[in-house]
Amino acid sequence: MSEGAKWRLFIPHYLAYTNRSAGDVKPNETLIYEIELLKVNWMGRIHRDKLPDYR
Repeated sequence: MSEGAKWRLFIPHYLAYTNRSAGDVKPNETLIYEIELLKVNWMGRIHRDKLPDYR
């Protein structure tokens, strides 16, 4: 994703709230997010061994 790029992400109901509701989100709805990358802030080189392990 480059600066100024706009993406639309679709999260299907089975990865979102499934048959539960949350606020204005009804059960079994697909979530749609519109994302725009405004700026990339390069803080220097990141070494792979310094990244958090999310596994």
